[in-house]
Amino acid sequence: MENLGIYIVMPQEAKNTIQNFGFVENISFKYSNPIFSLYEKNGIYLLTSKMHINDNTCNVGLNFSSLAASILINDLKCETVLNAGTCGSFKASAKIAQPFFISEVYQHDMNIPISAEWLEYSDQKTELDSLYFMENMKIKTAVCSSSNSLTHTKNDLLKISKNGATIKEMELSSFAKVSKLFGAKVISIKVVTDFIDDGEDNVQQFLINLDKAQNVLSIKVLEFIYLFKTA
Repeated sequence: MENLGIYIVMPQEAKNTIQNFGFVENISFKYSNPIFSLYEKNGIYLLTSKMHINDNTCNVGLNFSSLAASILINDLKCETVLNAGTCGSFKASAKIAQPFFISEVYQHDMNIPISAEWLEYSDQKTELDSLYFMENMKIKTAVCSSSNSLTHTKNDLLKISKNGATIKEMELSSFAKVSKLFGAKVISIKVVTDFIDDGEDNVQQFLINLDKAQNVLSIKVLEFIYLFKTA
């Protein structure tokens, strides 16, 4: 069986998957201080960001997702990689804790207005390899848009809408692009925690939603692992 690499950026999102599958931490992993934590079992590798003890944050965003993809593919020899995590959506498109397979992804904060050709380049999509798993897991599909920011501008919303995206997050566009450049198959499962068009920030409600979402995420990642192993 080929190696499978999983990247779940936040430890809070990954904890149930780690416990329920019985992943074991590799404390000798060369990138474990201070960037990532690596867990593994039977040729399946799970990479998640290290928490910063001093401020309770972790390494999120497109830069670190690019590095994670490279490590999973080049260092750990994973031919298939999964980016799983939580995301934002729109009220009309999803429910809290609803899971989605991502069919394609854009990066909406990439803007190079030099010429029509450069603008077209900055709007390029990356298609994912989720078809087999979408058909067998009966999860809805969605188009995703990524950026390096938790917030968004009016122009961001216009680009998200233009590309037909209903999912917004901060990892997948870079993770998918790098994975494709290295010849790996890339798949993504995202679970909704909040609505982009809600109009207000409620940290307490977000944390409640995050807890629900990471429970669903764990269930779907474990389903995915089972299908991957038996495909």
